[in-house]
Amino acid sequence: MLVLLPFVITTTLVLFQYGAAERNRIMTFPNPRPVPGSAKLGNIVGDHMYFDDFHSGCMESGNKFFRTANTSDWLVTDDIDAAVTISDDEPGGVLRIATASNAGDFASCQLNGEGFKVTAGKDIYCEMRLKFDDGNDTRWFFGLATTDVTGTTLGPILDGVVESIGFRQTTATGTDIFALVEDGSAETTVDTGVNVVDDTFLVLAFHVLGTGRVIYWIDGKEVASFTTNIPSGDAITPSMEVQGPTATSIVEVDYFLCMQTR
Repeated sequence: MLVLLPFVITTTLVLFQYGAAERNRIMTFPNPRPVPGSAKLGNIVGDHMYFDDFHSGCMESGNKFFRTANTSDWLVTDDIDAAVTISDDEPGGVLRIATASNAGDFASCQLNGEGFKVTAGKDIYCEMRLKFDDGNDTRWFFGLATTDVTGTTLGPILDGVVESIGFRQTTATGTDIFALVEDGSAETTVDTGVNVVDDTFLVLAFHVLGTGRVIYWIDGKEVASFTTNIPSGDAITPSMEVQGPTATSIVEVDYFLCMQTR
C-alpha cells in the first residue's frame, strides 16, 4: 500500500499561518519528506516508526492482539466478547474491530510499549485510515494515549486516560469528529467540521511540533491546530477504541502509521 501523507499536498496552502521555524519543520518532517506516489515513509535512521497495514494477526491467535499485556503487539481491553480480526477478501489488508451486541459494549486496542513521547525539538507524525459501519451510533478515539485499563463506562481511553492526542466522537446522537489534546485534567478540543459518513474511509492525521503545536488533518485538509494542553509528561502509544451505545459497533482500519524524530 502506498501511504500519502496529507501535509505533502496541503503544506503550501497553510504554511502562511505559521512562523519561519514551524514552516521549516512542517516542510522537512519526516526527513526526507515523502513524495506523493512513493512508498517511502520517512528516514529510517533519523526517525523511529511504527506502521501496520494489517495483513495478518487477530485476537484469537494472540500473535498481534491479545487481552494479556505484553504477550502480543496490541493489548485488547473489552467488557465482553469483542472481536478483533483481519477482514477476509480486503485488498491492502483491513483490521476489523467489532464490539459485542449489548448497549455500551466497547473494544480498546493499545500498542504495547508506549514508544512515543512529546519532547521539545522532536516531532511526531501520526496517520490512520478507517471507516465506521454506523457513525451515528458509535463513540470512538483514534490517536496516541497513555495506557489505561481502568475505564468502565465508555472504555479505558474515552473514560480513563488523561493524556492523549487524536480524534474522537463522544456523543451517540451525532457524527461530528473532534480533534483533541488532553494533559492531566485539562483538555483542548474542537469540532473539526467533518462528519463520519457510514462505510466511507477517512484519513485522520496529526503532526506534533515538539511541545508547542499540534496540527490536524482529515482527508488532506487542515481542520484544527492547538498550542495548549499538549501532553509531555508521560509516554504515549498508538491507541484505538470504539464503543457501541446501543448495539454492535464496527470500525475497519486500513493502516496505522506513527513516527517520531529520534
